[in-house]
Amino acid sequence: MGSKAIESVSNLAPLLLFNRHHDNGTSPSGKANDADEATSSSLFLYSIPKGQPLTCTSAVAAVLGDAHHRYWVTPQGWLLVLNRGSRNTFLFNPLTLQMINLPRDDNGSLLHLSSTEEISSKCLLSQTPTDPACVVLLVDLTDTVFHYCYTSGTQWVEHVYRTQIQTDRSNSEVAGLMGSLTAIGGNNNRFHAYLFDDSVTLDFSPDHHHHHPTLTLAPLDIFPWPPGHGTLDHVFVELRGEWLCLSFCHPLFTQKVAKVVVHRVDVEKGAWVKVDALGDDAVIFASVARRLGLEGNRVYFVASDDKALYLHDMERGSTVMHDPAPHVEDDLVPEFLMAPI
Repeated sequence: MGSKAIESVSNLAPLLLFNRHHDNGTSPSGKANDADEATSSSLFLYSIPKGQPLTCTSAVAAVLGDAHHRYWVTPQGWLLVLNRGSRNTFLFNPLTLQMINLPRDDNGSLLHLSSTEEISSKCLLSQTPTDPACVVLLVDLTDTVFHYCYTSGTQWVEHVYRTQIQTDRSNSEVAGLMGSLTAIGGNNNRFHAYLFDDSVTLDFSPDHHHHHPTLTLAPLDIFPWPPGHGTLDHVFVELRGEWLCLSFCHPLFTQKVAKVVVHRVDVEKGAWVKVDALGDDAVIFASVARRLGLEGNRVYFVASDDKALYLHDMERGSTVMHDPAPHVEDDLVPEFLMAPI
């Protein structure tokens, strides 16, 4: 298929990661997969800047194709990996093959989250994971609980936050919206989320290192709904240290993306600030720059039910579709893999 082995990958990211066996470690027939099967067309990478597929090395296939491994792709490019047999956890950089050992999942909380085939959790890093103050945050999207550890820590900690949020909404509603949690970057160990009409700040600042983090709410203005569109899907990302909201606008009764509207969320003022252009940057659910070989002022995204890569031009207001993997089934949805921080 015209693929090439990964050699020097610094200029190949961001990537699309295709893995048929990611969620439950089994093949469509129900048999556990192995590294040999994982090196087939069911597991491969696609370089967005180069526009070409890449064959996974044996080292990458050994981690991503192991039936005992469950992994979470972070927006920062690293993967949180859980060995469901030993319950050992580690961070893995699939581009440099660097590994950072994390505490063992002694109480089985991560193992529980790994047992579902659905997208029921997400993982974020507060900063560069080689920093001992980095927080590894695993958010349950079905219940009001998250799990975290420090890269220099000795244990995973479970934190139930429902009592910190005063609302009459159900636990499942609150947990689902906490999926908007975004690491803002820098060294402040803070995350933001959009919860109904409030912004949420989750603070792991240094003075909380040996205590539970704080969670505070601040009011936000009513979201400025773009006129002329029936439904919206919101995605929150970080770009240059700012918290952005990408609104994917759909006509009624269709999931076709007619427009992408970008706002910067000003937490202190509780305001949505319209962003008309991204300059030389592009957004791929994370911050990337022109130096990575991508065209600027664009939003790159994938849908939830097909394999295509979509590019939205902010200036023209148009969206084009690319098929990065003509040889695989249309329902094999890829994940973005950024250049690790």
